[in-house]
Amino acid sequence: MSCRSAVVFLLAMVALSLTAPSALAQNLLDNPTMTGGITPWSPFGTTPTQSADDANGSLVSGSLQVVMAGDIPVGAIQCANLGSEAAVELSMTIRRVGVTSFSDAYIYVNWYDAADCGGSFLPPSETTTFDPSESWTRVTPFNVPVPSGAVSAQVFLGAISSGNVITVQYDDVYFGAPVIFE
Repeated sequence: MSCRSAVVFLLAMVALSLTAPSALAQNLLDNPTMTGGITPWSPFGTTPTQSADDANGSLVSGSLQVVMAGDIPVGAIQCANLGSEAAVELSMTIRRVGVTSFSDAYIYVNWYDAADCGGSFLPPSETTTFDPSESWTRVTPFNVPVPSGAVSAQVFLGAISSGNVITVQYDDVYFGAPVIFE
């Protein structure tokens, strides 16, 4: 390989490395790090708040905090308009605060055939449960197949307890094309 060919090859590899991860890792959610508040996350069954606690120790960010007591799921919802992905990845950092026993933290994804979570609901919903620890824990990314015809998705972060008052915090939520380089 000539010197010129080697330089061209290296420049192409650098350009690819600079563009490919960001193109592959576009988060479809707004404000996934809860910077400056929790908008546009909407309440579901309770009023979520922003906690100053941040999974990465940031002083300018925080986390979405949900306090619940009872057997009815509560949390926060956000709608995301989809691109052309055949599957999306969902991951986040999560912890519970101040309780030694816990039921489950829930993540739901509901699919819709129109933008902005309008139109008709498309089954199946995706549901995953976790038993968060008192330490910030990164939930291993998992891939979720996008149903045929889905244009938008409603992402629900929440929890349900068995009567105890439970506080759960969510941060660094990712919902988008599967990430190849992490």
